Parts: sequence; structure tokens; C-alpha cells
Amino acid sequence: AFGVECAILDVRATLDGRLIVTAQGLRRFRVCRTWSDFDESAGVGRLEGSPAHHHQRDGSPLHRAVVEFVQDPPLSEEEGSSTRALVLAKEVVSVFATWRRLVDAGGWERSPEHLDTLVRPEHLGAMPPVTEPALLSMWVAAMINPLPPLGVAPEVRPAALAAPDTEARLGAVLAALEESCRFLSRPPPAVSLIRGAERACVSVLEAAAAVSGALLGTPLRALGKAWLQLGSAHPVARQARRTVTAIALVAALSTL
Repeated sequence: AFGVECAILDVRATLDGRLIVTAQGLRRFRVCRTWSDFDESAGVGRLEGSPAHHHQRDGSPLHRAVVEFVQDPPLSEEEGSSTRALVLAKEVVSVFATWRRLVDAGGWERSPEHLDTLVRPEHLGAMPPVTEPALLSMWVAAMINPLPPLGVAPEVRPAALAAPDTEARLGAVLAALEESCRFLSRPPPAVSLIRGAERACVSVLEAAAAVSGALLGTPLRALGKAWLQLGSAHPVARQARRTVTAIALVAALSTL
């Protein structure tokens, strides 16, 4: 297994007890060995000199690991790896541009400027150039699997972390991009039906707002906007929106 060392930049508590954590990824690592405090209490697992076991506030054990920080091997001009990585990087950039156009055209973003927010300096930042293929591969992997998720691309981040070198990572990212583009070009009929029903719900609210005057028009438009944005912060809310839309669609079809 692989992971990423992170630095916690900010923590904010919400009224319902959740924590919103802003973190920055630093170094990639390979997990060599793991153990938990339950193992320690049984006298196994803990390394000599490691701290005594502690439990979290809810009583669950802390999980620990021995990790090895890893880096991509340097690209070699003599072996041709630098050239191959550059070719793959250019192809990734080209297919990503197509992917972004399909996402925009299909209205797949979970909230206004969803992806534009990610390229701000405080988040992922701008796309790295093709001359930095290692950074480019990680950047694209994060863009097509953002949080909250778009739900249009296969999860490629674990494969990107586990890739032994830059070429392999670029290949995995390119394959995920191509699969996502095929999905976006021709979504499954059920997905298209539900999305169409969602837009129809908003259209009904917009039409009601148009004939309701100033008193009710603004709240109805706000309700339509909130309906589309519902779920952008939590997958359970997003699934609830889709479920309600599906029930409304079935009810409407049953009256025909």
C-alpha cells in the first residue's frame, strides 16, 4: 500500500461536530508494516523504542505503520525514458482538455466553478507543464477525482500513488482519462434519464418563479439552485437528491 505524508494547514469545527481539515500533500511513501494498539496490548507489533500505546477519544485503537519514503527514478535521456514520458505527458494534456470540455458541456460539476476552484493557488494550482511529467501526472489524477467527486471518472489516485515510475503513472492517468471521456460522450441511459429529470425539476421551479412575481420568484429560484447544489458537500445528500428525483420521475411516468 502507498500513501502521502500531509501537513495540516487549517482545522475548522462545524456546528454539528464535524471537522473541516485543509491539508497539503508532501511526500509519497510505501507502507512496509502496520500494527494497532490492540496488537501492542497483546505484546506484539510495537517496535523497540516506539511510544506506548494510546487510544483515540472514542476508545478505538490508533493504527501505526513503518513507512519508506519513495521517489520516482530520474528520467534518463540515454534510456529514452525522458522522451517517452514527454510523449505521454503531451497526450495526457490533450485528452485532459477534451475531458474538461465534456465536463463543462454536460454540466457535471457539483457546484458553480467546482473545477476552477481547484486550480487556485491555495488548492492544486495551475496545471504543471509537460516538462514536469511527474507533477503533471499527479495533478491530473487529482483533477479528475476531485472532492467532492464528480462521479464521471474511475478512481485513479491509488494507482497513481503506487506507480513505480513517472511513465507508469502517466499511463494509468491517461487510461482513466480516456475511459472517462467515453462515459461523458455517451452516458448510460439511466444516468441521462435521472440527470434530465433533475434539470426538469429545476426548470419547473424556474417557470414557477417567472409567474410568481417578486415575492415568491426569488425564493423559488434559490430553491432550484440549492437543489442542483445539494450533495456537493456530502455524498449522502447527493444520493438523497438523486433518489427523490428518481421517485418523482417514476411517479410522473406512472400517470401517463
